[in-house]
Amino acid sequence: MKQLFFFLLNFCLLFLYDGAKAQFNQLDHDRKQYYFGINGGVNNSRFRYFPAKDFITNDTILQMTTTSGIGAHIGLLFNYKLSKRFDTRILPSIVFGEKNLQFRVHDFAINKDSTAHFNIQNIYIDVPFQFKLKSDRVTDFRFYMLGGGKYAYDLASLSKSRKADKLIRLTPNDFALELGFGFEFYFPLFILAPEVKISQGMMNVLSPDKNLIFSRSLDALKSRTITFSLLIEG
Repeated sequence: MKQLFFFLLNFCLLFLYDGAKAQFNQLDHDRKQYYFGINGGVNNSRFRYFPAKDFITNDTILQMTTTSGIGAHIGLLFNYKLSKRFDTRILPSIVFGEKNLQFRVHDFAINKDSTAHFNIQNIYIDVPFQFKLKSDRVTDFRFYMLGGGKYAYDLASLSKSRKADKLIRLTPNDFALELGFGFEFYFPLFILAPEVKISQGMMNVLSPDKNLIFSRSLDALKSRTITFSLLIEG
């Protein structure tokens, strides 16, 4: 994320330097009540896990860890102007994500520890609803902040799986709060808007099953995602 921040900062400074010598592009854009666009990008997502209350007394599952995975998304943009400073927007998207859970397990039969790793892949239908706070336009550049929430439905959910008894089963529905920022660069034919946002899942996506040894060691799983997007606006 540090490299991404410095890349965006250098890109913005270079654009401002060039833009100071240029004329304004798309002067009529700020007068539009609404406009459309497309968005795409990459994400880094992981679980926040909450151990079961009796986990400390569990002598089989000794440790849990979680690591992040890389994914991508593509979707549309519908933006509606509320005032000079505020917009509201909806960005329906298809999101491909990946998260990892790892358990250290003690096998009493051989008196030895082993590791169980779960790579959980998701295919979400995302419907984010956001409010956008815009700065003044400086030549062909503008900064904005955004906040809101999103509903996500996981098409690849394992909640109805009937496979082996070692799966972590998930519910398909999730709701997350989002916060982020971005930059708008005005070109003659379109607007390019790179943005970064953080999403924090508010719902427990674990589908509890006391018959599954890994599932009963957890009380809850919640999603956390960092997303970098490029939006092309008309």
